[in-house]
Amino acid sequence: MKFFFISLCLFVLCFSCDVCSQEDDFIITRLGRGQQTLFSRVNDITQDRIGFIWLATDNGLFRYDGYSMKAFPLAKDLVSESNRQVVQVAIDSSGMLWSIGKEIVRLHPLTGETQNFQLSSAQHNDAWNFRIFLDRDGGIWLLADSLYRFNEGQLRFVSYPIPLQGTSLKKGFIHSVQKFDILWLASSMSAIYRLNKRTGSFEAFQSEDDSLNKLEENFTTGLFEDRSGRIWLGKYSQLYLFNNESKKFLKVYNNGSNGVFFENSNRKLFVGYGSNF
Repeated sequence: MKFFFISLCLFVLCFSCDVCSQEDDFIITRLGRGQQTLFSRVNDITQDRIGFIWLATDNGLFRYDGYSMKAFPLAKDLVSESNRQVVQVAIDSSGMLWSIGKEIVRLHPLTGETQNFQLSSAQHNDAWNFRIFLDRDGGIWLLADSLYRFNEGQLRFVSYPIPLQGTSLKKGFIHSVQKFDILWLASSMSAIYRLNKRTGSFEAFQSEDDSLNKLEENFTTGLFEDRSGRIWLGKYSQLYLFNNESKKFLKVYNNGSNGVFFENSNRKLFVGYGSNF
């Protein structure tokens, strides 16, 4: 999941290739209500099928229609600012918007109608740590104390228990590999897991030097699949690549990743780490 930290205001950057190549001129527009500050930080951004831009902010959920911002209150208790915080937004295959904050909420972008969902066992005072993921088949997954998949027929999240006791995937990462019907899962401080969606079976993997048990080295910062289907693992001080033969993540670089990965059209992989790129 990606986060955008924008202090005090949000800017839309509009430019054309011709302008950039010749004069490097940019048109910057501040979005808000006049000079009013609507939110202190933007945590996530998505766009629905209609074209509305949705912002997950520390001050709640906002929608931008190209002209103005509109707030969408979600939490029942709006007295505390922390209760209004939204950390993630996503649009599912049916066009519905999912919001993760104090609560798990599904919202109809046009009508504003909302549905709140609970998990069977997770402590919802930790809901800010949950992560939602939409796979390429349209499946809706949630990482919390365990892995959950949304069942539309039952209107609830069904648990996929991790087979190791004491394992938590809060503040975790999830990545889908469509070709093999696989989900890769990782939390900040646990092993890496692979779930076969067809069989429901889990496999656990480690990096080649996890036996060192170094706290800083075991801190996972991100997972990424490149266009060749290779799985990259970012940790605090190392970068790893999954080896299908040894079934381990092998170290390929001695500087860690902060979880920012990007592959360009020439299949060059860019990795952010620390203050460098």
